Amino acid sequence: MRILTYKRTHIGDPNPDGLFGIKKCMGRVRNYDYDAVIGIGGNGYNAIKVGIARKINWVGIGPTLYEASNKRACDVTFEYFLYLEEEGPLLATMAPNLAKRMNMKGARFLLNGYTEKEYKEAITIIKWSRTQESSKTAGLYRQPERNCCSSACSLSSCKKTR
Repeated sequence: MRILTYKRTHIGDPNPDGLFGIKKCMGRVRNYDYDAVIGIGGNGYNAIKVGIARKINWVGIGPTLYEASNKRACDVTFEYFLYLEEEGPLLATMAPNLAKRMNMKGARFLLNGYTEKEYKEAITIIKWSRTQESSKTAGLYRQPERNCCSSACSLSSCKKTR
């Protein structure tokens, strides 16, 4: 499983309905090849101010990418989406090694290069998220008239662009 873990500086992207990219957050990184995303709060002023600092803010599993006009990357929805924002647990509580890498060593995001311990912790977060009540099983933004960016798109009415 390829897991994208990234630090957030603000709330609102993804939105509560599970649309990732609504505020153009993470740019081209949204188009990378991954199976799940773990969004965690950074440790800067804005993240502290809105209450997301160093917490697991959201988890998305099973991405589908859609072309988005006037954006440099696709919009993304998820088969499973857990929206936690400031209510999420501290990353260090569930994943101390991953927290150290993201917060103390200054990584902006991880997709490759996890240590064995960090990867096991990321998998634990993904499994844990499945035990929580999903905020939404995304689908609200799965519009057939939009071109799909994913070669693994499951919508038969979708026009694949890659």
